[in-house]
Amino acid sequence: MPCRAGAELLSNGVTLNANSAVDGFPTPVIGRTLRRACGMLCLDIDGTIADKDGIVSDGVVEGIRSLDRAGVHIVLATGRSVVATIPVFEAIGIAGYAVCSNGSLTAWIDGMSAESFRIVDSVTFNPAEVLDAVCVGLPGVKVALEGAWLGFRVNASFPAGELMGQQHMHHWEELRGHQATRVTLRHPDRTARELMAELERMGIKGAAYDVEGRSWVDITPPGVSKASALEKIRMKLGVAADATVACGDQVNDLEMFSWASYSAAMGNAPEDVKGKADRVVGDVRADGILMLFDAIAPERVRDA
Repeated sequence: MPCRAGAELLSNGVTLNANSAVDGFPTPVIGRTLRRACGMLCLDIDGTIADKDGIVSDGVVEGIRSLDRAGVHIVLATGRSVVATIPVFEAIGIAGYAVCSNGSLTAWIDGMSAESFRIVDSVTFNPAEVLDAVCVGLPGVKVALEGAWLGFRVNASFPAGELMGQQHMHHWEELRGHQATRVTLRHPDRTARELMAELERMGIKGAAYDVEGRSWVDITPPGVSKASALEKIRMKLGVAADATVACGDQVNDLEMFSWASYSAAMGNAPEDVKGKADRVVGDVRADGILMLFDAIAPERVRDA
């Protein structure tokens, strides 16, 4: 999106100057305006509310808490496992739904009660076809199968810190016999985009990644995405479809953007992701998400 000069007034009365800058980062591009109060706010974690070290700043924590107190349903939608998502809820100090593993697992997590969570939905598939294809087409690939057991069945050990949860070693044939909520592929000589291209050539669908440049991708069950899981939550909560807002920074957020009534991409997102959002906010390093929080604060939004 080209940068627009001057100031633009959102429908809720928020004015942003596209020529200014915040903490050295360019002010974001303003796209389509938000015209209804937000009832359900869906947030990616890494690169959106958390920085590259996984830290959620005090300002972002308070912003989320403020919206939560105002009655907005906060849902974190992430490629992280449930185990890796729990500390984020604890850091923020709220309870709510989490869409994990790019939509394959949904949990209710109470961040105010240590390790208090429950799995409320899971979708699995038989990964045998995927494993057969990558075994031949991607020599040296590392594979991790995730399931509702909150651990990983792997053919080789993943580097420390990449998989949160216990790793259990299995031979290829053993892996083929297990249902999985997702399959994670890691290759030492491929970036995530390169892996995606290889998988497309193999005819494997459902692949996505959540960190640009990382050498792994996730494959979810057919038809599963952050969006499919979020729709189940929306219906359960009784939130109107046109009261949904989503924000993210990577290609695994694109279905979520299409699903939401209003979407925002982070300023640090790739250009092809920014181009799919209704609005671009600031960089995660400058707490850019706060611009969206300010725009959707219930007391400031009025129906158009």
